[in-house]
Parts: sequence; C-alpha cells; structure tokens
Amino acid sequence: GIKDAFRAIDRFNEQFINEANLDDFFNLNGVSLIPAELFAIIRRMSTHCDAKIALSEFAHFLGETAYR
Repeated sequence: GIKDAFRAIDRFNEQFINEANLDDFFNLNGVSLIPAELFAIIRRMSTHCDAKIALSEFAHFLGETAYR
C-alpha cells in the first residue's frame, strides 16, 4: 500500500522523502534524473513548501483519500 511505497523511497526511515533519497530510489531502479527533475517532483508533491514529502503529502498526491 501507500505506506510500503513510501518506505521503499524513505529507506532510512526519516519520515520524509527528500531529493537525496528520491534520487537513490530512482537510481536503484535504473532511472537517472537530473537535479532539476528531482526538485520538480519534490515541489509538485510537497504542499508545505519545505523540500520534503511527508507520508500524508505522498498519499494525497497519489489520490489516497482514505489515508489518515
């Protein structure tokens, strides 16, 4: 589910996703993105404008309205 997907990216259990662990996730899955692309993903998903994606923001972005 949503929590498992979030944990797959937040490998160090920091309770947020940032550019560094998003980059690691993509690289481990054979996708190479430039910093501007990573920043664009974070900016699109982060509603708090803090360059981090919390689990609630991640779930909301993916349309999981039932997540609390």
